[in-house]
Amino acid sequence: MYILEILNWDGKYRSKLKYANDRVKSLNSPVSDMMRQGIPEKNLCLLFCGGSKCKYCNPSSFFDETEMHLNGLYSTWITQNILATSRPSEKIIEEFDIIKQFKRMNICSIFNMQTAGEHSSCGYGVLSSGFSYDPLSFMKNNISFYNFSWCDYDVASLQFILDTVTVIQFAIFKGKIAVHCHAGLGRTGVIIACYLVFNNRISAEEAIQYVRFRRPGSIQTQNQVGCIYKFEKYLYLYRIYFGSHGQFSLEAFLKRQNVLLHGPERRRLRNIPKIIYMCCKLLVRIIVTGCTSVQIDSSNHRNRIVSDENNCQSTKKLPTTSVTQSEVFTSCQPDETTKLTNATVDCTYGENSQNQNVDNNQSIGASSVLEALLTTEYPESVVNETEYWKKKFNNDPEAWDDFDKTSFNPLVLVKLIDDWLTHLKSPVLRMQDLLSLQQNPLFEEDILTSLEIFEKPVVCLMSLFAKLITYLQPLPEQMEHLLIERVLNWLCQKQSKPLNVTTNTKKFNEQFIICYHTRFDDLLQLAFRIMHFLIKFVKSKCTLIESVDLWFKSIPISQ
Repeated sequence: MYILEILNWDGKYRSKLKYANDRVKSLNSPVSDMMRQGIPEKNLCLLFCGGSKCKYCNPSSFFDETEMHLNGLYSTWITQNILATSRPSEKIIEEFDIIKQFKRMNICSIFNMQTAGEHSSCGYGVLSSGFSYDPLSFMKNNISFYNFSWCDYDVASLQFILDTVTVIQFAIFKGKIAVHCHAGLGRTGVIIACYLVFNNRISAEEAIQYVRFRRPGSIQTQNQVGCIYKFEKYLYLYRIYFGSHGQFSLEAFLKRQNVLLHGPERRRLRNIPKIIYMCCKLLVRIIVTGCTSVQIDSSNHRNRIVSDENNCQSTKKLPTTSVTQSEVFTSCQPDETTKLTNATVDCTYGENSQNQNVDNNQSIGASSVLEALLTTEYPESVVNETEYWKKKFNNDPEAWDDFDKTSFNPLVLVKLIDDWLTHLKSPVLRMQDLLSLQQNPLFEEDILTSLEIFEKPVVCLMSLFAKLITYLQPLPEQMEHLLIERVLNWLCQKQSKPLNVTTNTKKFNEQFIICYHTRFDDLLQLAFRIMHFLIKFVKSKCTLIESVDLWFKSIPISQ
């Protein structure tokens, strides 16, 4: 579930911002900024804070109730889940029963942005913990404590900020949070603004203006303002699920994905792209429930696997492609064209099928998914809907929640898989993977050993597709072979239509044999065999990669 922070703007205030196109500026003068960065922290504390009379350490003596949303602390609710506050002290915690207030407001976590020992001359000083309070005071009451040390009036690294906001996002799933530094204005304002940029995908300018609107005086120096703008740019690459052709590799994408994910989802998707995972999940849901945005006549659904060309849903075997040596990964040449007949489909779902006791909805769902998986040309409506979701994934923070709740034409899900895998910088199954298959014998009885030659993401993707195919079982051998070929086309980045290349197939094969002492088709046949063995293994053992198997078992069939 995704939690979008609600931004409660004042209408008049926000309307003024629409006409202000200037970049947001520092609240301090350039001279003041330079002084704060050049003077030692202890001297800064004496000059600007007031020592024991610091108003931020004695809020009740300087601020009225409207400026203390949490009684006893200079605090403001920035959103429905995030409270910005000045630092608490043991005296204030006890006098104003801060713990009880936290419990009443459902504040489950406190984020401390201070460094240990800072502002030791302010208010009541610091304890042996290095802070004005003992973190155990909160932790003993089941309130999580997080310390992200950030020097006062300074800016943190962009990676540090990203690490912090991902933890904040995780903490908010448990309940509301309180964030503080010293006054709860500079570092606190920056990290909350960065979180809104990260979580709500708003601009840096809007985030700064909103935090300042809710808590005047926040985000003080020009460096702090600039830090939020830089963070917005830094996040851009992490958010791209669909880019231009060859923009990123599988390895690079997974590294970026793992930075943004957290908790169980991160563990589950450590080696699987979320877009592929979600598309397969929804395809399985269609198989199990028969729920799809396309209406299928239950009396004719067996025969609709063979579609006419006018509907652009041909399930004929993928065409042979001629390639150059530099495009060696984009070819997966079938032995010969296979024509699917109604009899073949009836063999899959007919009266003699082992699947005859399965619910009719599941049979309809399996039929529609099988048809989609064997389709290589897509209607314009499917292409348009696919493009819509690509843009939504790149720009909308709620895209994944909406995606999971949508009833899809399975063709859209298949095209998303197709487009994502074929636009990677390099194929999932690379040349070195195919060559390693030749050097290592395949053992059907010990498929796990054979898979050890591949990297984990390759194994997980192959296992994911193998599991998907098992949901379509029982299938005639010919049909299963077509599905395996389709999967290998994706993994090897084979194009659906013949490429316009100058080198003919014969010359390519001759050059390939000279370079690698084997035929390319022979390597593909080895990959075919390992997928075939993997499907048999998954069917017999019902488990392989824990994350994949647990996911399939947990798919809610009621949705």
